Amino acid sequence: MGKYLKLYGLQRSGTNYLKWIVEQNFECFVLQNWLGWKHGKVLYLKDDESYYRDLCRCELTTEQKAEIKFVNTPRIAIKKNVHSWLVSMHRYKFFDWGDYQRMVNIYYESNVHYEKHCFMVEYEELMFHPEDTLKCIQSMFSLDRRGDWVLSSGDVMPRGGDEHTDTWKGRYANKKFKTDYYKNKEYLNEIPNLPKINAYLNDFTRT
Repeated sequence: MGKYLKLYGLQRSGTNYLKWIVEQNFECFVLQNWLGWKHGKVLYLKDDESYYRDLCRCELTTEQKAEIKFVNTPRIAIKKNVHSWLVSMHRYKFFDWGDYQRMVNIYYESNVHYEKHCFMVEYEELMFHPEDTLKCIQSMFSLDRRGDWVLSSGDVMPRGGDEHTDTWKGRYANKKFKTDYYKNKEYLNEIPNLPKINAYLNDFTRT
């Protein structure tokens, strides 16, 4: 199994992609909802704490779970460009564009929290410079390589928790990931009130 990394990141930020690419390249297991919900705040649990939040089926054995101690489990988090994140959240009907101020607040407050407690990975850097990003992750956590670099599956990442047998897999079968969408920033075309949002972002980041 190798080492364990505890994963964090907002919804629609690429947590499944980060888990997949790290586990493909290194001898480690990336914990999503074991030791706390991956989309929530970092929880500092004591070694003898009985509450290890497990929101979905996890294929870790009882022995493996017993050997994981929160205080010495390294933490890694991922964040996406704020504009593409807003589009992703809107596309999956988590918010209305008129509520953009609240969502921007959530984005920055959550990622500041993750940056304080975790080693941060940027989604776009992982996508366009995967080998460099993976080398940084390897150096940070002293991970052992599996073999040749595996840099992209070419497929859309299915949703899922700590289990590897993903019940959502059928929904994503034969769907290919389109890197040009991010490279060309096509998501900007989906934001109806972009100037207003940019003005709010500028004011928000200056405060």
